[in-house]
Amino acid sequence: MGKSFFEFNPFLIIRTSSGLHPVIFSEASDLHRFTAVKKRLRIIFLSDRDFLYLLCNQITSLMYKQLCMWPGTLLGDSTPRDLENFFLDEMGVRVKYHAEVKTLPDLDSSGNPIPESGGRNDLFFYVHDEDATKFAVPRLHMGIRWWEDVIMYNDNSHLYTNEFINNHPAAW
Repeated sequence: MGKSFFEFNPFLIIRTSSGLHPVIFSEASDLHRFTAVKKRLRIIFLSDRDFLYLLCNQITSLMYKQLCMWPGTLLGDSTPRDLENFFLDEMGVRVKYHAEVKTLPDLDSSGNPIPESGGRNDLFFYVHDEDATKFAVPRLHMGIRWWEDVIMYNDNSHLYTNEFINNHPAAW
């Protein structure tokens, strides 16, 4: 398969009302939120707010690489900031909330969906690279799992859509 646009063009110039700004994209999904990309496109027009959103996400993705899954967990009335503060205050670990995902049904031995299964809410967040080691053991007491363990080593990839798995490949 040929290289993608982003492999040939590791950065784009973004024009906002305050001028032109270079931005490095590690994943195409960061950009697709705002516009469809054509191979020869070099300048994209964004509001200052959208530019800052992209820039913050880009910086965050460079420091927070370990995706974690907390099964059966809802934010509920809490905010992503509440979750982040909880881990910082209770464990001294920096995390960034990512998403909540409803699981697909379990499969029987023939690979058919089991009725009335699935629908569990799983909470996903990233751990700061510098904190992953000190988080490795304490997370187990809370049932939190590395994403790689979920989809690669414990064969639970059937619980998530192909789109979610493709957008979150195993890092190791």
